[in-house]
Amino acid sequence: MNYLGLTKQERIVILFLAISIVIGSGLKLYKRLRPETDAEKQASLAYRAELIQKFKEKTAHADSLRKCVSDSAQEIAARKPLKSDARKARLEKALKGKKININSAAIEELEILPAIGPVRANEIIKYRNQVGRFKKPKDILAVKGIGHKTFKKIEPYISVE
Repeated sequence: MNYLGLTKQERIVILFLAISIVIGSGLKLYKRLRPETDAEKQASLAYRAELIQKFKEKTAHADSLRKCVSDSAQEIAARKPLKSDARKARLEKALKGKKININSAAIEELEILPAIGPVRANEIIKYRNQVGRFKKPKDILAVKGIGHKTFKKIEPYISVE
């Protein structure tokens, strides 16, 4: 007899799979329905207590880190206006009411400007040497690394004369 057009070997494989599924389901059901012994309950409770303790330790550590970061952020936020005010005062004192001529300034002079460090100062000089003199202060926007935000910060302190 030929059942569903299957060979004898295919029928054996299907029968094996069906028996495996039935046995596996039965074992799972047995484990779920049988009562736990006292030893198993104790082991389970101890394991759960250990997991809870580890969780509490990790969250306590995270809470302390969060508080530390929060305190640091508040300190930085509180200091920032003072730092920028001090920088502005130093800038005003260094310039003494004069503006920096970006067509003739050296790297050290350009570094006095806000948001201009050694790299950007070098880019200004490189651009000036390659392209030529700046005709108006806004021409500095063509320098690599200087955008509108930086220009707004340095505009009151630069000239091209």
